[in-house]
Amino acid sequence: MTTYKAFNYDVQKRAPITFDTMFKPGDAPLAVLNPIAQQELDKREASDISAADAGLDTYQNFAITDDSLIFFIDQDGAFPHYVGSLRIAVPRSELGPLLAGS
Repeated sequence: MTTYKAFNYDVQKRAPITFDTMFKPGDAPLAVLNPIAQQELDKREASDISAADAGLDTYQNFAITDDSLIFFIDQDGAFPHYVGSLRIAVPRSELGPLLAGS
């Protein structure tokens, strides 16, 4: 079983960066994230599973890089055990308008 626990910190603001603070209030990041997660599921021949059911809790562990956000999804988290853990890199350009501070 693979699980993740990520911690991101804004040094300038001296505050943690969470999923809630990363996106602008009122935006719907799941509309962008779930289709990308579905592509990863399809690559793993798990197309019978719908990422549309993935909620906000699915994307709580992430890393921020200069060009992407990498989401780490636990094995047995949002998807069945046989899918395994997922690492989903989302280009920041796809999330740009949704990100706080953009």
